[in-house]
Amino acid sequence: MKSKIIMSWSSGKDSALALHALQQSGMYDIVALLTTVSNEDQRISMHGVHRTLLAQQAKSAGIPLAEVFITKNESSEAYEMKMRTALEQFSKSGVSHVAIGDIFLEDLRRSRED
Repeated sequence: MKSKIIMSWSSGKDSALALHALQQSGMYDIVALLTTVSNEDQRISMHGVHRTLLAQQAKSAGIPLAEVFITKNESSEAYEMKMRTALEQFSKSGVSHVAIGDIFLEDLRRSRED
């Protein structure tokens, strides 16, 4: 049985490469692309890609999109609470892992693991 996972989606090449590798492995059921979107400009926080392109990417990949809406000046605590809420909902539906396709930067890795 395949493990249910979500893909942390920045819309960039690192995320796309990681998604491709996961799909090719045949080991995972990728149930959603999870991303944060700014309320103010409707763009992905990481790369500034607009929600319309984000939706097209998810549709093209055939994977549902899960958006967490944040404000531009949101505190780390508020961001973490929103992400925790989203992750808890996925956990309740049987998701066991989150895949993240970032370039290997040790400080970023520690932050994501926390």
